[in-house]
Amino acid sequence: MGLTPGRCPGVALALLLLCGGATAAQVDTLPTDTTARDTTARDTTARDTGAVNLPTFPFELVPGPLAAGMRYVFDADSLRFSNVFTLSDLLGHVPGVYVARGGFFGQAEYVLYAGRGPRALEIFRDGVPYLPLGRDSLFIDPARISLAAVERVEVLPLPGVLRVYLVTRRQASTHAHSAVSNVTGDRDIARYRGIFAQRWRGGFGLGVVVERPDIQGAPGTSSSAFADDEVWVHAEYTPTPRAGVSYQLVSSSWDRDPEDNLVDRWTLKRRDGVLRLFAAPIRAAPGLRVQLTLATTSTEKDSAVAPRSNSQVVFDAAHVWGRAQASAAVRLS
Repeated sequence: MGLTPGRCPGVALALLLLCGGATAAQVDTLPTDTTARDTTARDTTARDTGAVNLPTFPFELVPGPLAAGMRYVFDADSLRFSNVFTLSDLLGHVPGVYVARGGFFGQAEYVLYAGRGPRALEIFRDGVPYLPLGRDSLFIDPARISLAAVERVEVLPLPGVLRVYLVTRRQASTHAHSAVSNVTGDRDIARYRGIFAQRWRGGFGLGVVVERPDIQGAPGTSSSAFADDEVWVHAEYTPTPRAGVSYQLVSSSWDRDPEDNLVDRWTLKRRDGVLRLFAAPIRAAPGLRVQLTLATTSTEKDSAVAPRSNSQVVFDAAHVWGRAQASAAVRLS
């Protein structure tokens, strides 16, 4: 028996209501998805600008302990808070050393030690021998060596030899260092000095020291007018304590006026360049340490002799154990 919509309107209406209710139940009532949108706040943390101490090139000094009285050390504070400007000024404070002065500032000042005269003086600048060159081919005049770019001096009064180690400035902090000074005195003596040093976090560093001392002199005496132009430039790349490279250039120009029957005219320009490379384990850790040094020295504009030049190659190797050390060096000049 069949049913037709025309004959059963109530049944057809019930079927339509059931279909409509099923359709309404399928509507999506979930909230809108917002997970795809980045709601993270922007990082407002300020960049770290605090000072950082970076590794520097190792010092070139005599290793190991020495007997009492065998080493005189002049650190940065000793050089800064004293009246020393040249190496001869400093050596005058070492017992047993006599500085023979040929006049006031600008004249020759030779060191006498152990009865050997000025030849008893040996100078090392960052481990490289500072050799006499030019008209003073046998003796070194320490009055011509400025301490403006030096931060440490060690003096070893050995039997018959006065050995001096000069350590140039090393900038460790990433904060820049700068200074300007001016000193004046009798006979119109003046000394102008400017210093700048900077290290970057990547390991690169730059240092510049410019100094000019001069004096008008005293007419009728051996202290004639004198001027010295000193420039020191140092660049290094030491990203880690394990390895690094550095180069420094020292340019000195000396000019002394003549004085009738007392002092001859003297002019000289000297350049010292040093390239150094080292490789070593972590500082203070046992292991093999090697270093290669290439040094050149040249003189020109000498009023007495022709231009001269000299080159040095130094290779150092050392092996450090917990309680012992063995080292060797080869130097070609």
